[in-house]
Amino acid sequence: MSFSSRLRSIPAILAVAGVGFAACADEPQTPTGPGPDENIGVELDQQLTAKLVSSEMTGRIEETLEARLGRPVDDQLAEVGRLLFFDPVLSITEDNSCSGCHGPNASFNDSQSISVGIENNGVVGPGRAGPRNLRRAPTVINSAFYPKLMWDGRFQSHALDPFDNSSGFGFPQPEGNSLSNLDHLLAAQAFTPVVAREEMAGFDVQGDNDAIRSVIEQRVDGIAEYRASFAEVYPAIAAGAPIEYRHIAEALAEFQFTLVRANAPVDQGRLLRVPHHPGLLE
Repeated sequence: MSFSSRLRSIPAILAVAGVGFAACADEPQTPTGPGPDENIGVELDQQLTAKLVSSEMTGRIEETLEARLGRPVDDQLAEVGRLLFFDPVLSITEDNSCSGCHGPNASFNDSQSISVGIENNGVVGPGRAGPRNLRRAPTVINSAFYPKLMWDGRFQSHALDPFDNSSGFGFPQPEGNSLSNLDHLLAAQAFTPVVAREEMAGFDVQGDNDAIRSVIEQRVDGIAEYRASFAEVYPAIAAGAPIEYRHIAEALAEFQFTLVRANAPVDQGRLLRVPHHPGLLE
């Protein structure tokens, strides 16, 4: 068949095809699979709601922080804690900070699979390099509500409530229960990273954990800006008393109280599905 003959035959082929398509269009369409069950969505929603209620999930945990603290968050102390969180002054080696392993660019946890502490290259994020720690740093967001801290739960409130020190806070030795005088588990936990050799202390400093913390508190106390900021919160410091490590720990904990973000889709969904349930533990 010549090229011109092929062109003349195309309209006829299209016409036949068009008849076929039209015939198909006129035929009733039979579903090939099961149709949607309108009750499935309702049943799933009811099951999810029941599960959230039975789990005492209210969607309102963010609102409970100040009630559980028994006071408002101290904005001045939280600001001092924020500055300390990003300041390598807390590292004996002066080359790491809390934010080095709990970076805000990684939701306040670590972009590294295994954290890098001392002797790092000064980068926070995927390009961070240096000697590795033992684990990846967990996020500090919402850590105010955790009754146990760290991946292995080795820092814990014996009452299973981080706001309750009545039964003591348990730590590995040498701290043991000695940090139970702090008001919150986060303040007690803040005593530990600065003495971890691979994290912030290094291997050259001499002395026990208390000696290491003494070096840090003297270093912070020698910075006029920190003395002025702490003096606005603690009358004893304003009267001339030195900054103690307890003050530093409380400031770091206060900053972490500002990192409560309990507004995930599951929280929003819980609030939409069921009104506030007064019988639930919050």
